[in-house]
Amino acid sequence: MTTLYIIGRIITIPGAYLKAFCEHLICRILRIPTGEPRYLRLDEMLGHIEHDLPDGVGKNFWFCSLSGIINILFGLPMLLAGALGLLYLGVGYAGDEKSPVFFAYLIMLYFGIALMSNIFPLAEDALYTWGLVFDEKTPVIFKVLLFIPCAVLVGGAYIERYAAYLPIWAALMLAAIYL
Repeated sequence: MTTLYIIGRIITIPGAYLKAFCEHLICRILRIPTGEPRYLRLDEMLGHIEHDLPDGVGKNFWFCSLSGIINILFGLPMLLAGALGLLYLGVGYAGDEKSPVFFAYLIMLYFGIALMSNIFPLAEDALYTWGLVFDEKTPVIFKVLLFIPCAVLVGGAYIERYAAYLPIWAALMLAAIYL
């Protein structure tokens, strides 16, 4: 696992924690056995939980996607509110004038970025889902319906694995502060 992955997860620790909590909750709901529920570890499992492989295409797909959907539902409104307030409305930090609204928008932007940076599963889980969906035993209707979502899961898992989101989010934060 790359050092950038760990750094990216530490920077976005609120999103990593919520992602791991949601994965644990989904494992309990779907009755997937889990290991020790340590959400914040300094290895490749930071922001994820140890679990057994789910059985079945549907259970595996829902496990991989539901925790990301929950992060999107919480993160997108905060990201939009913070970005609109800072970038569109022009609320800024002007020298000695310390506007509390500026800091509120900045905090919302940070939490939105943290949650939106942690929406994809581990690459191993995404590839396992891909393999289950495109197994010869899987009905064609599942292959057709789940092709695009599984491709997004696999692509996003690799984007998160190599922390490719960090430059984009850093540019957004800097633009929000200085523009």
